[in-house]
Amino acid sequence: MRAPLNDHPHTPDPHTPDPSSKSTLISRALTGDLPCAFCDYELRGLSVEGRCPECGILIRATILHTVDPEADELKPITQRHAVSIALVLWAAGGLAAVLGAWAPRIADIIWRIDPARTHAIPDWAPRLQLLGIAASGIAMLILIRPVRLVPLRESALAAFAAILYIPLYITQSSILSAIDPLRSAPYLIEPALARRIELRLLSTACIITILLAFRPTARRLVRRSLALRTGRVGRQTILAMTAALVITAAADGARLLSLSLAPGPASIVEFFAKIAILLGSAMFTLGFVSALIDCWRIRRAIMIPSPSLRQVLGDPPQEDAPSCQAGSPDHR
Repeated sequence: MRAPLNDHPHTPDPHTPDPSSKSTLISRALTGDLPCAFCDYELRGLSVEGRCPECGILIRATILHTVDPEADELKPITQRHAVSIALVLWAAGGLAAVLGAWAPRIADIIWRIDPARTHAIPDWAPRLQLLGIAASGIAMLILIRPVRLVPLRESALAAFAAILYIPLYITQSSILSAIDPLRSAPYLIEPALARRIELRLLSTACIITILLAFRPTARRLVRRSLALRTGRVGRQTILAMTAALVITAAADGARLLSLSLAPGPASIVEFFAKIAILLGSAMFTLGFVSALIDCWRIRRAIMIPSPSLRQVLGDPPQEDAPSCQAGSPDHR
């Protein structure tokens, strides 16, 4: 039998926190009226560590539903298999493109240490870069609307990120096919080339915008997978990758400005700018490695069917479960 409710009207206190705040909702749930999210049994006065006497569901599940009734964890994935594959493909394609970009730079370093060795950019490096960009862009198309009831603004940002892969591909293709093959060592040995720096800045701007536009969707998938709540994914990888790209963009901008300086100051700016680009690129690479690991972890959670509150916070004991099967919030 459902316990009676008891409402006590009171005069609002100007010093009382905003009733809509989460902390106030939690306090109200623990000390005031709290109907069970599954059977509406009144839970007032019971321990938050306990279970509903009527249906046996954990009381903290009801608290979660009260504080965040639109929790992203409860929203179903539209196509679980496609989304899980696309998420891993997005990170793997990006990492492949980054590793392909490192190959010419490694060739530069080897040639600098041992000039007797023939300097040549590996044939597979440009293909790996462009293939990685294309794969990541195709994956982004699937990730435009991975969860039902996604806000229009969020889907529009993800769609914009997918579109930006076109100028990114064209820009990188121009660098790899029209500039790098004509220069033996475009990074360490030869002086800065204005056209190459401009194309690099355009590519960096595209990547930064892609990351920031995709971030809301990525965060939604992380929350949906319970990764943040269980501590499995707690980093701000996309923001760290963006910061690394800002460093490389600032260094490229300094290199571009150095072209108008005298040879002495220009060489100093060029030296420190190259170090900054090296550090920023290393940070960005590590960020993509971390992103791939996170995406793999999230993929496993996405493959699980859409969770109910019972799956989020635990099932009731068998002896306490009601005779009829309780439905999920989506079927109440």
